[in-house]
Amino acid sequence: MSFTHQQFWFFFAGIAMAYWLVKEKRWQNSLLLLASYIFYGWIQPWLALMLGISTLVDFFLARGMRRFTARKYLFMTIGVILNLGVLAFFKYADFFMKDLAMVAGS
Repeated sequence: MSFTHQQFWFFFAGIAMAYWLVKEKRWQNSLLLLASYIFYGWIQPWLALMLGISTLVDFFLARGMRRFTARKYLFMTIGVILNLGVLAFFKYADFFMKDLAMVAGS
């Protein structure tokens, strides 16, 4: 499901309406999390798994920030680095693999 497809806009409209109909913040957040898993899983099911793992890692890092307040910036730094690393991998891995294959083939 791409942002440019009509299917996405129906999905988005349904989630937006459900979000505003649900008044409790906890359920609104749960709805958005579930919608994110559905959106990513629609493209490739393993992307939903990757998002789930990322969510769990961020959850435990946030718990570590709350429990060990003296080291909260360490936990936050680890979280930012891990999340940017995942983003960089998915954005640039294909580019570097093609270049590496081209160099190895020469």
